[in-house]
Amino acid sequence: MEVKRSLTLAIADTDQEYLQSLAQFFRSSEDDQRYDVKMFSTTESLDEFLRSRTKTDLVLSSQEMTLDEELLEKHIRYHAVLSDQPEEGAVFKYQPLPQMLRKLTNHYYALNRPIAGSMASNETTQVLTVTSASGGAGKTTLSVLLAATMASQQYNVLYISLEEYHSTHLFFRSSKDMDSSPLLYYAKAKPDLLEEQYMEYIVQDEATNVHFLNLPAEGSDIQELSDQDAQALISAADKTEAFDFVVIDGDSSLQPRMIGALKKSHYVLQLLTDDLRSYEKTRIYLESLEKYASGAHIEQRIGFILNKFLGDEEEIFSSYGFDIQSRLPYVPDWKTVTDAHQLYHSALYMEQVRELFSLMTTKRSKDTVETV
Repeated sequence: MEVKRSLTLAIADTDQEYLQSLAQFFRSSEDDQRYDVKMFSTTESLDEFLRSRTKTDLVLSSQEMTLDEELLEKHIRYHAVLSDQPEEGAVFKYQPLPQMLRKLTNHYYALNRPIAGSMASNETTQVLTVTSASGGAGKTTLSVLLAATMASQQYNVLYISLEEYHSTHLFFRSSKDMDSSPLLYYAKAKPDLLEEQYMEYIVQDEATNVHFLNLPAEGSDIQELSDQDAQALISAADKTEAFDFVVIDGDSSLQPRMIGALKKSHYVLQLLTDDLRSYEKTRIYLESLEKYASGAHIEQRIGFILNKFLGDEEEIFSSYGFDIQSRLPYVPDWKTVTDAHQLYHSALYMEQVRELFSLMTTKRSKDTVETV
């Protein structure tokens, strides 16, 4: 879904008729609300406009309009070349305009969102924590579906719930009757033995191929984990070299185990809902995090996700300054869930989850987007 904030879109082409057709489209389209459109028929007028601004979000210019390197580097966030013919490395100007704008906007955000490329490294196990400052935000649902999405793309994934009272057993099951609790003991009492024992206590869901810790639903052992214990548990998963990703379903409170997990995370998805209480609790949560984890710079690894999105955002929430990186739709069928696997059957939500994962595993460069 597109972001509500207007993006500045500069379009430059010597073809006056083409520019007039674009102007007519924007006047009669809802896209007029999404883009602040400026049009230019000469390189000089485009150049003057771009230099008058700090940064322009999107610039489309025809092939005969050459922009110098300074403009591309300092004044443009995303630039694409318009072409009369379909060709690689250019935008075909005569394709349906809604389609063209959607593609351009997706590329723009892929290059400019902090979340883009947040988990693109293949040098080590990537740790992703999903958390929320309030209950009912959909944290477990997103964690589970992200882990299943990763596994469906042939990645080795480990799912760990750090909730005191978790529901892992509803989503992931195994015929292997194995209690993973000894890993928590090793993390607390014998961390030097944790790595060599790790894989003995990991089980795998036969339906999704997601690996998980099979722990008692009442998480007293989880509750007792310290900051250092949680870090040891996650570090050992990395040292086994068995997993591409570790997905941590976090607790809504900032217990020591959560501080440890956040410190070890390469990226954190902080869930919000379109509700004043959610935004206010998140503000307090982040202030507390800064106090409890000072110097860890966790705030630089947080991406805000608006879940249960209905299509419109209230202006009052903009004062909180949370840069929403992705919006996941409200699913009416989930109002009453009678089977945990019901969550896998929303095509729209699953599509958005796949797009979110793709965005996080995108390598960013100056002008191109390459998916891992």
